[in-house]
Amino acid sequence: MSYADWRVYQEATAEVFRRLGCNALVDYRAKGVRATHDIDVYATFLRSGILCTWVIECKLWKTRVPKEKVLALKSLIDDLGADRGIMVSEVGFQPGAQDAAR
Repeated sequence: MSYADWRVYQEATAEVFRRLGCNALVDYRAKGVRATHDIDVYATFLRSGILCTWVIECKLWKTRVPKEKVLALKSLIDDLGADRGIMVSEVGFQPGAQDAAR
């Protein structure tokens, strides 16, 4: 599927997580330890009675996502104390970004 607008891409991504049973908020502002962050999709769900939080970054770019953006997501996860971070892209990731995500 092709998306012409990044807002539609974010909402479509959130809808995927909603269908999986998550509460997914678009353009969510979260306060971390060091800063306040604007998050594309913020998904929460209960697993065995424990609240889990996932931070999802949506990259509707014409170029592949570089390593620096993956490292920035890792930093964001740490600052928020989120359980997981996910980055979605229509065109993929540079090789260095793939290595940084592992």
